[in-house]
Amino acid sequence: MKGTLQEVQADIFSAIGGRDDVYALQNHKGKYFPIHKPLTLQIYQDPSKTVGVYPINKAGYVNFGVFDIDILKQYLPSDNREELDELTKKQALLLQTELQSRGISSVVEFSGSKGYHVWLFLDEPVPVADMYAMLSNLKQEIGLVDKRLDV
Repeated sequence: MKGTLQEVQADIFSAIGGRDDVYALQNHKGKYFPIHKPLTLQIYQDPSKTVGVYPINKAGYVNFGVFDIDILKQYLPSDNREELDELTKKQALLLQTELQSRGISSVVEFSGSKGYHVWLFLDEPVPVADMYAMLSNLKQEIGLVDKRLDV
């Protein structure tokens, strides 16, 4: 996934899959509400909106998974915030490297507050249980780089 921001967004949008009849829209208070319409690329790319997808399609399959790496709340705020930010980044890159060694493409993004997301996209949808097992097993195999983090 390389190119302009719009091209990357279009690639991600096409890889997401999931429900095609509903998406979630975030309001000004940070809560999400279902919108019972298809999510379009135009809505997805609108910088004034924060949207979410319902990743499980009607057949019970998913096209992607995501690791959410965060600093545990009891360690925030912290005088060591730079150190903790580096640890979350290290955790994300460790997961990405392991996924790459298994032939699975992934994208790392800063989550905007206290960590990173590692998105992985599959060529073909898989049952939700299979994705969950894969993510859980990988999490156990890799382990945490620091006890102050959560994956």
